[in-house]
Amino acid sequence: MAHAHFTSKLGFIAAAAGSAVGLGNIWGFPTEAANNGGGTFLLIYFAMVVLVGYPMLLAEVTIGNLAQANPIDALSRLTQKAKSRIVLAGIGWAGTLTILLILSFYSVVGAWIMNAVIQQVNSLLNIAMPSIPLWLSAYGFLALTACVIVLGVKNGIERLSKILMPTLLLLLIIMIIWVLTLDGASKGISWYFTSDFSQLSPELLGRALGQAFFSLSIGVTGMMTYGAYLKRSRGLPKTVASVTLLDTSVAFLAGLLILPALSAAQAQGITVFNGAGQLIGSDKLVFDILPALFANLGVTGLLISILFFVLLLIAAITSSISMMEPPVNTLQEKTGLNRKACLIAVTAVAALVIG
Repeated sequence: MAHAHFTSKLGFIAAAAGSAVGLGNIWGFPTEAANNGGGTFLLIYFAMVVLVGYPMLLAEVTIGNLAQANPIDALSRLTQKAKSRIVLAGIGWAGTLTILLILSFYSVVGAWIMNAVIQQVNSLLNIAMPSIPLWLSAYGFLALTACVIVLGVKNGIERLSKILMPTLLLLLIIMIIWVLTLDGASKGISWYFTSDFSQLSPELLGRALGQAFFSLSIGVTGMMTYGAYLKRSRGLPKTVASVTLLDTSVAFLAGLLILPALSAAQAQGITVFNGAGQLIGSDKLVFDILPALFANLGVTGLLISILFFVLLLIAAITSSISMMEPPVNTLQEKTGLNRKACLIAVTAVAALVIG
């Protein structure tokens, strides 16, 4: 069954980068860096991306691109042996199911972020907008994702990615410039760019490797699906390198935003670390520490806080799109049903998991 394609390599890069650039970059990477030596983690993460992440991402995209099919069929075509084909198809099904389950989790996190935006707007305008139940916000986030998917590859995924990715980068740069002007931020910069290799350990290597996989969305069929939407090309290594570079750059910029913000928060007397020298909680970093910092800085701080949560929301949406598309595409190619029917089925399953 023929499927749509991205209109250009730029469209693929924007969509694939949108998939890769998610909460793992904006939220996860700075948390890992803060808990694992700052600059030390940064360098090891870069090494893992180059040595392991990029080759794995290239392999996944290439499998999808050569097969021009859903992940199940793409993997099963890697061999002619019947038993091996069954095993590989099973891996494809497992990856597709896993990404569907992750979509449900992401929708809940997206609901947290949406509610946080409302709270910050309430604080800025000094009004009391009614709070929205978490489950309703999660369904709203899921519905928002479905609204993009129903428009298709060109008019939905590609078009929105070309808008949201530049917006995300612009917001990041604006916020970094502002945060670097805060008292105490310079200590965070030093922390971020100072490496102490005496901290190297198998645990640190494992965390950096895991962050590279998570950050690049490797192993859950999303990139394989996007690879199938790219017309066959001999320039895949360069194209995938562009995606990897963009994704890693966003992670780096997120660290340049968050670590100086943490040191600025410390300078204001906000509790950032526990007695063991670890962040008091990754969720507290996003929903307590940073909002407390911004709230202490008046109207400008509240505006930056809103921008920060909008930034997180963009990252969450671009990733959730790439999580919903593989199951929809797979169901469509396997059953021959139209896209809307498949989208309804996948959204219903994700909603049931949330509920």
